[in-house]
Amino acid sequence: LFDSLRTKIMPLANDIIIYPAHGAGSACGKNMSKETTDTLGHQKETNYALRADMTRDGFVKEVTNGLMPPPAYFPANVMMNKQGYDSIDTVLNRGLQAMKPQAFEAAAHEAEALVLDTRAPQ
Repeated sequence: LFDSLRTKIMPLANDIIIYPAHGAGSACGKNMSKETTDTLGHQKETNYALRADMTRDGFVKEVTNGLMPPPAYFPANVMMNKQGYDSIDTVLNRGLQAMKPQAFEAAAHEAEALVLDTRAPQ
C-alpha cells in the first residue's frame, strides 16, 4: 500500500476528484472522512497516510496503530474477493424467484436471518 500510494496515487494531479469506497465508521481504516467526494490535493494536505515525509516504517505504524479487530464477516468477504462472486444480474434474478413458504423458512433458519414484517397492520 505504501508503494502504491507513493508511486501511483500521489504523483497524480491535485485536482483529481476522489470518490472513497469507505467512509467514517468503516472498519476498513481509521480517521476516515464522512465526505463522499474530495480532491486528491486536499487528501494530500489532510490525510495522515499521505504525508510526503512519512517513511515506510512510519506508515506501517501509523496505519496499523489503533485499528479495531475486523468484523466477523471479513473472512467471508476476503474469500469472495479471492474466488469471485456472482454478477449483480444473477443476484437480482435469484432474488426475484418465488419461494414456497417451507423453502423460505428453511433458508431463513439456515442463514439465521431476522425477518421483519413491514406490512401495514390489518
